[in-house]
Amino acid sequence: MTIDKLEKRLESTEAALADTQRQLTTLRDIEAIKQLNIRYINAIALGVFDGITDLFSNDAILDLTKPNQPQETNPPLFLRGKENLETFYAEGLSKGHTGQDGVFVVHPLITVSGTTATGSWMLYIMYRSPRTGQSMFWIQSVFEPEYVKEDGEWKFSAIHCAERLGIPGGGTPLELVATEGT
Repeated sequence: MTIDKLEKRLESTEAALADTQRQLTTLRDIEAIKQLNIRYINAIALGVFDGITDLFSNDAILDLTKPNQPQETNPPLFLRGKENLETFYAEGLSKGHTGQDGVFVVHPLITVSGTTATGSWMLYIMYRSPRTGQSMFWIQSVFEPEYVKEDGEWKFSAIHCAERLGIPGGGTPLELVATEGT
């Protein structure tokens, strides 16, 4: 084999190795993002909200939209920054999710672009009766987070969540769970 052929073969091997390394990095990033989502959803499902905002970047956004519902009765919830998120999880969401609901996400579609990424998942929540423990209703939402890699760790930079299938007759799940228990 000539030197020219060896050099071309080496260049081809180096290009293939670089491509494999990029693919491996992307797969590792996708798996880390999936783990981030699992930690977040488990915190909600188990009702363990201490430290949940550690999963977010400092200026993260939480956008809980309820399409096709009158804004007067169901105003959109839009929060920015860890301090506002901390208050929401401690004083809001923790009151309705006490660790006895079914919460899961499925069908992840994740796109990584360097140190940012986007995702799209289907979110399901089964609310239970605080009085009987029985399943009361399910809701389905489109869960679309945005991610940022900070100091080698993936975090949420935004969560956009839009209810798709909700409670017959409207109302919010937390209101119905609260009134059912009395």
